[in-house]
Amino acid sequence: MQFDLFDQQDARGASPSQEGGKTMIEAVYHVLGHPKMFRDEFEAKFQDRFKDHVCGPTVREVLKQSPAIKGMAGPMYDGEHMGYPVVRYESWEVYEVLSR
Repeated sequence: MQFDLFDQQDARGASPSQEGGKTMIEAVYHVLGHPKMFRDEFEAKFQDRFKDHVCGPTVREVLKQSPAIKGMAGPMYDGEHMGYPVVRYESWEVYEVLSR
């Protein structure tokens, strides 16, 4: 998928969209072992593994809007890619190794 699909960006480089009356921040999703993708492709591939997660008030908005995936660590902020925030997911094994 190309990462130049959005031509209207806000000051953070993200394109807001509406979902259920709530403004969603457009982001790039990176799941360990898969290429980076936008939300529509992310949902198509992983929606059956989504689970709710609880975030505190100081967590980035893009992470509050991103689901957790069963069996994986995340969502985690992973910088930006071509002006879009990147939301990362990885296996717990990788998370443990990288967190040491």
